[in-house]
Amino acid sequence: MLARLAAAPVRRAVAAGAVILPGALLIFLALERIGRSVPAALLLAGLGVALVLLGRFVWQRSGGTLMLTREALIGPDGTPLCRIEDIAAVETGVLAFKPSGGFLLRLRQPMPFGWAPGLWWRVGRRLGVGGAVARHQAKAMAELITIILNERKG
Repeated sequence: MLARLAAAPVRRAVAAGAVILPGALLIFLALERIGRSVPAALLLAGLGVALVLLGRFVWQRSGGTLMLTREALIGPDGTPLCRIEDIAAVETGVLAFKPSGGFLLRLRQPMPFGWAPGLWWRVGRRLGVGGAVARHQAKAMAELITIILNERKG
């Protein structure tokens, strides 16, 4: 293992709270409206419960650790997110469409959709790493991947 990347506890809490808090507010509004309009109250309650469940999902999925080896970037459950040889480029620039504080890997071939909020997402030929992780750890991992790619080229 060359590097590990995990979400910072405070960032995890902020990310989950940013979803749970509006959900709780919608549930509160639904309880207040129940006497005036039952359909509106049910809609608000449904949206609120959905947001609270999404926040729980964010909290659970952001608790894992990504690991980088010379062969692959491995997800929290031990499955490879991508192999090093499948990486075409690493994008870390300000204008790159990447997660906050993270980096983007452009892959040589499309891969199935995947998502662990705050850690990574994968859509087609793009794999975004970051979100709720410490910037310096994500930057170090991106630099290691770049070094490995350069070693394999030359």
